[in-house]
Amino acid sequence: MGQAPWGWIGRGLAATGLGAAALLWPERSIEALVTLIGAAALVGGLSALTTSRLRVVGALDLLLGVAVFAYPGTAAVALLWPIAFVAWAILTGAAQLPGKSRMLKLSGVISIVAGLILTTVNLGGTNAILWAVGAYGLLTGATLLAAAFDTKSA
Repeated sequence: MGQAPWGWIGRGLAATGLGAAALLWPERSIEALVTLIGAAALVGGLSALTTSRLRVVGALDLLLGVAVFAYPGTAAVALLWPIAFVAWAILTGAAQLPGKSRMLKLSGVISIVAGLILTTVNLGGTNAILWAVGAYGLLTGATLLAAAFDTKSA
């Protein structure tokens, strides 16, 4: 296993962990979710930086993680304003499309589609946002983990 799969494994585990936490503990406060998003973005960003094809995604994730921890109050408000999540999903998805792995491309498509769906759907509350973030995290995490073991990615 070269460097590329380890970057995908790190991003996949971070996304899956965030998705599972958002779905399993929706009663937790928004501050806990903001912390999880910041941590997942930092871990995913650092992991992505080890992969030449994912450096743009890694930089976007690191910027998000730093911003979340530098401005947690603003991040909490942004989380309740889905357009911030939409922009992040579409940008990171577009950055994954040029990859050689079918699963990495699928993860990019999932991100873009999730972003586009969220632009048209009124989520109507914090729990709905948590479910959307959870489902997105599990789907993209699973595809990133699959990309790490995809024989076409090596």
